[in-house]
Amino acid sequence: MSTEPIDLLLRNAAVDQQSGRVREAISVLEKVVSRDPRNAEAWARLGIARLDLKRAKPAEDALRTLLKLRPQYANGWKALGAALAMQFQFSPAADAFLEAARLNPEDGNAVAGAAQMLFEAGQFEAAAAKYADILCTDEANLSALLGLGHARRAIGQANEALAAYRRAVALEPRFGQAWWSIANLKTGSFSDADRAAMESAEEKTPEGEAKTAVQFALAKAYEDHGEPDRAFDQYKTANRTARRYMPYNAQADEEYARRIEEAFSPALFEEYANAGHDRPGPIFVVGMPRSGSTLIEQILASHSKTEGLGELSCLGQCAASLATSKAVFPEAAAEASPDRLNKLGEHYLALTGPYRSGKEFFVDKMPNNFFLVGLAAMILPRAVIVDARRHPLDSCVSSFRQFFAKGQSFSYSLDDLAHYYRLYDRLMKHWNAVLPGRILRVDYEALVLDQQRVTERLLAHCNLPYETQCLRFHETNRAVKSASSEQVRTPLYRTGLQSWRRYEKHLGDLQRTLADIIDEAPDVVTDAGQETTARP
Repeated sequence: MSTEPIDLLLRNAAVDQQSGRVREAISVLEKVVSRDPRNAEAWARLGIARLDLKRAKPAEDALRTLLKLRPQYANGWKALGAALAMQFQFSPAADAFLEAARLNPEDGNAVAGAAQMLFEAGQFEAAAAKYADILCTDEANLSALLGLGHARRAIGQANEALAAYRRAVALEPRFGQAWWSIANLKTGSFSDADRAAMESAEEKTPEGEAKTAVQFALAKAYEDHGEPDRAFDQYKTANRTARRYMPYNAQADEEYARRIEEAFSPALFEEYANAGHDRPGPIFVVGMPRSGSTLIEQILASHSKTEGLGELSCLGQCAASLATSKAVFPEAAAEASPDRLNKLGEHYLALTGPYRSGKEFFVDKMPNNFFLVGLAAMILPRAVIVDARRHPLDSCVSSFRQFFAKGQSFSYSLDDLAHYYRLYDRLMKHWNAVLPGRILRVDYEALVLDQQRVTERLLAHCNLPYETQCLRFHETNRAVKSASSEQVRTPLYRTGLQSWRRYEKHLGDLQRTLADIIDEAPDVVTDAGQETTARP
């Protein structure tokens, strides 16, 4: 094949790509660029083909070579942005999309890509400005209105966010994601007219994310109208719809947890006692979703020496990078050399660098990192770990009532939630056994009922001097992306305690499955707030 004309090879590769034979196309294109390293068309096609197979880093390499040859090629910059986004390099991805938009101002997809990447990078003001740019020329762009609302919400502009979402549903009443975004603000109630519009939208919207979103929003509307039983039935409907296109493999998580327990043994931590990157700073807040992790982050981010970075995928990327030809995480962690673990700690800090402003401490509050506590402790031995807890029933029911933007597929069934909670509790017991004294448990109920004492204990665990501003966390002006963004901008309140009781008649199986864990919980968790619990 190497003697065939390059033009013919390129045509053959194009046919392979169009026919879905992407691997064959890559093989041909790699031969072309080896023979003709300055062939821009071949590098462009190779970058796109690698992207099609989600080979992000090789795609990035091909596209960077292309852009050295043709720096004015707008689509090349856009493809590079996609490759970087696939690697969670959101700030560089935003720069690439912005360059594509500069070179081709008519390409709305480039501007939209830049806006989305700016949002993912935590540059919410810049993201809002880009979404506003899109709306200047396309005022009915539903995706831009949704993105603008999300960006405004993240920076605390709830009224502006609501206006954007309202504009979207006025343009398209079946736009479920906008209805759910209104519900997810948790700052107001739906009107009778809203409820009627959502009931119509539910009926007319085909299966998929939009229908699921409007179903969750409608359940919130029934809650607002004081109909908890009807609301819970609607949440069950919404979760069943979500489950149809977001399956969850409970057995896979069970096996993953078992492998983690086997790999991260007491002997492993004894062997690697002096390994890892010896830099203080990271504070990992782990736990179940909807259990107070955003509140804990907000308290810590109110400290003069600490900043909150939100839910980062960086630790997960470190776990994935341990993979070798012989083993993957978690087994690969047990085979890594002390030098490799030190470099991995440095790598984690490098990955978090674009999100940090330079403060001494920072909070990474990805809840699902409870699977990776052992890795965090090995690669960053001076990292702080906090376990955010809430009454198991409150935690599970709150997750069941939440339509998560991505991930958390275990949340769309009460049975799966119970199974996942048991895995979480089991792993945290394992981590406490092999890492005695390293993890602070913070119960949401205790924090609400004795804010100062629990805050003092939290700051001491994080090696931070006490600052009264941490008690006034709701005054801290910072961006928050999570579902609790508006709640952490208000003082602590007791009405969220024991909220599961309004749905108690529907929770018999969940209560029985989690009974032993509930029995083990401190009295402050199981008794808190009963006098303020809302009744049907």
